[in-house]
Amino acid sequence: MEYRFVLYAEGAGETGGRDRLLPPPGAELREEALGPAHFLIARCVEPRQVVFLAPLRKRGGRAATGSDFLRRRTLRQLLTTFDGSLRIDLMVVLVDHDGDKKRKATLDAHVEFHHFAPRIISVAVKEFESWLIGDDQLLRGMTAALPDLPRHPEKLRPGEAKNLLGKVLQDGGGSAAIAARRIEIARRCDLEIVSRICPSFQQLRADLKRILG
Repeated sequence: MEYRFVLYAEGAGETGGRDRLLPPPGAELREEALGPAHFLIARCVEPRQVVFLAPLRKRGGRAATGSDFLRRRTLRQLLTTFDGSLRIDLMVVLVDHDGDKKRKATLDAHVEFHHFAPRIISVAVKEFESWLIGDDQLLRGMTAALPDLPRHPEKLRPGEAKNLLGKVLQDGGGSAAIAARRIEIARRCDLEIVSRICPSFQQLRADLKRILG
């Protein structure tokens, strides 16, 4: 039996940014419409398979991003207005906390009393790219000039993890090639290493285990 997940995330860096490939909300996402966050989350629940469903979108058909998830009314609408006959095992809301240590608590409070809880996981990560630079052994095999990487990526200042990852991927060609390499990292990185040095990723894995059993 497979899990059926819906992922809401900050932006293209997590989801792949392929709005044009998104089917109607609730329909299954094809592999070419998935981003690195989809692959990381799916790996966290192996050997069970995960099918990702297309998220609800804002007026005009654009995917919700960034600050959309910080608005209580918007977030609740995105999480609770799917067709009631649709089976969804879990929804994940993944955002950067941007220095706000209370952001996860804020997200949890936005959805606390809704019927879908506790089948919602909110993850406030300092910067998604901190997860992607966690496995330095993998990255050394991807570039001939790997910059010095920190032992604790989530302690970097905002933007630093993104810049470091950019240096790793800068010889990867155009934007499509760079996006593909981000997915490659998500599919190949050692989850135990990333968990050990990125507390928010470790928490995501723990939450998935707790909710899904």
